[in-house]
Amino acid sequence: MRGVLLAALLAASGASMAQSAVGGYLLGLTDTELQAAVPDVQRLRKTLPGPRGLRGNWEASTTRLHGLPFPTTFYVRDQRVQRIEQLWRSNTGLCTGEPVFAAISTDMDTLYGAGMTSGEVDDVQQSSVWQAGAFDVIGYFTRSPGPCTIRLVYQWHVVKDASAL
Repeated sequence: MRGVLLAALLAASGASMAQSAVGGYLLGLTDTELQAAVPDVQRLRKTLPGPRGLRGNWEASTTRLHGLPFPTTFYVRDQRVQRIEQLWRSNTGLCTGEPVFAAISTDMDTLYGAGMTSGEVDDVQQSSVWQAGAFDVIGYFTRSPGPCTIRLVYQWHVVKDASAL
């Protein structure tokens, strides 16, 4: 059943995002299910520390979005994927990521509806968030005088009670 759902989600995701078999639908998978869903995933020799005690145990290095490599780290807690991060770093002195971030944002808008965006085109950092049912997608574009980065984060959607704030 999960395989059928995975195929349907990939087919619905469109050509440009279909370059990446990664998305929020992978949240909650066990290690075995992750290996079946993402064939090139490899266990990291040394786990990466993540937010809120998560551990980056898995990485897929061949993930591509709009023709660029986005190595993907899968963060696990209790043997289930809780967070997914895709990170692209420009490898030249010139930042060329702005058009790619705009294209990824357009793809996400198509998949999940209009996101909430912070930052302007000339700002050092722009971010957008899309709420996609059970999970959120957060995109960050960070510019420096030379290289820049684009980070996409898939994580569970958490609703906080106002009394807990």
